[in-house]
Amino acid sequence: MRQRRCEVRECGATVLVAEVDGKAVALNPTLIDVAVPDEHGALHMVRGYQPHAVTCVDISARLSHRP
Repeated sequence: MRQRRCEVRECGATVLVAEVDGKAVALNPTLIDVAVPDEHGALHMVRGYQPHAVTCVDISARLSHRP
Protein backbone atom coordinates (compact mmCIF):
# COMPACT_ATOMS: atom_id res chain seq x y z
CA MET A 1 0.00 0.00 0.00
CA ARG A 2 1.12 3.52 -0.64
CA GLN A 3 0.10 6.80 1.01
CA ARG A 4 -1.13 9.95 -0.71
CA ARG A 5 -3.35 12.94 -0.07
CA CYS A 6 -7.06 12.72 -0.86
CA GLU A 7 -7.69 14.20 -4.30
CA VAL A 8 -10.55 16.33 -2.99
CA ARG A 9 -8.98 19.74 -2.34
CA GLU A 10 -11.33 20.55 0.56
CA CYS A 11 -10.47 17.25 2.28
CA GLY A 12 -6.72 16.73 1.91
CA ALA A 13 -6.64 13.75 4.27
CA THR A 14 -3.78 11.28 4.09
CA VAL A 15 -5.09 7.98 2.75
CA LEU A 16 -3.71 4.55 1.95
CA VAL A 17 -4.20 3.34 -1.60
CA ALA A 18 -4.67 -0.40 -1.90
CA GLU A 19 -5.85 -2.75 -4.62
CA VAL A 20 -9.20 -4.27 -3.63
CA ASP A 21 -10.94 -6.67 -6.04
CA GLY A 22 -8.66 -5.46 -8.83
CA LYS A 23 -9.18 -1.72 -8.43
CA ALA A 24 -7.41 1.02 -6.48
CA VAL A 25 -9.30 2.09 -3.36
CA ALA A 26 -8.46 4.92 -0.95
CA LEU A 27 -8.62 3.76 2.69
CA ASN A 28 -8.46 5.65 5.97
CA PRO A 29 -5.09 4.75 7.55
CA THR A 30 -6.51 3.79 10.96
CA LEU A 31 -7.58 0.22 11.73
CA ILE A 32 -11.15 -0.03 13.01
CA ASP A 33 -13.43 -2.80 14.28
CA VAL A 34 -16.02 -3.94 11.73
CA ALA A 35 -18.86 -6.45 12.09
CA VAL A 36 -18.76 -8.91 9.15
CA PRO A 37 -21.28 -11.71 8.53
CA ASP A 38 -20.08 -15.27 7.92
CA GLU A 39 -21.71 -17.70 5.48
CA HIS A 40 -24.44 -18.48 8.06
CA GLY A 41 -25.27 -14.82 8.73
CA ALA A 42 -23.65 -14.67 12.17
CA LEU A 43 -21.70 -11.47 12.76
CA HIS A 44 -18.03 -11.48 13.81
CA MET A 45 -15.79 -8.55 14.70
CA VAL A 46 -12.70 -8.10 12.51
CA ARG A 47 -10.10 -5.33 12.26
CA GLY A 48 -9.80 -3.54 8.96
CA TYR A 49 -9.45 -0.29 7.06
CA GLN A 50 -12.48 1.85 6.26
CA PRO A 51 -12.94 3.11 2.69
CA HIS A 52 -12.13 6.83 2.69
CA ALA A 53 -15.25 7.60 0.63
CA VAL A 54 -17.29 6.93 3.78
CA THR A 55 -15.70 9.84 5.65
CA CYS A 56 -14.54 12.23 2.90
CA VAL A 57 -16.05 15.71 2.70
CA ASP A 58 -17.00 14.87 -0.92
CA ILE A 59 -20.70 14.09 -0.57
CA SER A 60 -20.89 12.54 -4.06
CA ALA A 61 -18.18 10.05 -3.02
CA ARG A 62 -20.18 9.13 0.07
CA LEU A 63 -23.33 8.60 -1.96
CA SER A 64 -21.56 6.49 -4.59
CA HIS A 65 -20.16 4.24 -1.86
CA ARG A 66 -23.60 3.36 -0.44
CA PRO A 67 -24.92 -0.11 -1.30
